[in-house]
Amino acid sequence: MKPEYKIALFTFLFIALLFPQKSNAALFVEMEVGSSGDSVVELQQYLALDPSIYPEGLVTGYFGSLTRSAVMRFQARYEISQVGRVGPITLAVLNELMIGGGTGGSDDEYAPIISDVKVTNTGSMALVSWKTSEAATTKVYYTPRYPLTYETSLVLNPPIDYIGNHSILIPNLENRTYFYIVESEDIAGNVSVTTPKVLR
Repeated sequence: MKPEYKIALFTFLFIALLFPQKSNAALFVEMEVGSSGDSVVELQQYLALDPSIYPEGLVTGYFGSLTRSAVMRFQARYEISQVGRVGPITLAVLNELMIGGGTGGSDDEYAPIISDVKVTNTGSMALVSWKTSEAATTKVYYTPRYPLTYETSLVLNPPIDYIGNHSILIPNLENRTYFYIVESEDIAGNVSVTTPKVLR
């Protein structure tokens, strides 16, 4: 190899080590203690970027107790149930952050992921609850008319700060069928809306 090529190669490798690029790999499998392979490597590499989440920073390809603890810290930060395994919700949040770099800050271009939407009916009231992958606002549109539109819907938008666990109590419902959607907007202005569903 010519000397100038060796210098160019050395310079490239030095820059690559000095300025590592953000991971854009996607995770496709759920993981838990005992899992191993490339997906675990990708997970560990990503978690190790934040010492407050994965202070040990070990990239072994094996999902052990240290990785489980790191996953639980990650779940706590994004207000996901701290089960210590990478299930569907955690997987979706990880992929959003790893591929898109969404963090909820001013550079965030990705809408929050809405999950675990539930309705609890009690008499003339209904409690709607859901989770988001990042801190976001809380809003519900509901109406007895179908198709549901913003113009024909009632809206509940309580003055709640940006949060990850949402719930709204809808009062004074008549004994008839209602339809609803939930909406959450992150601090960067990215909005997620669910498809219309039956409230009761």
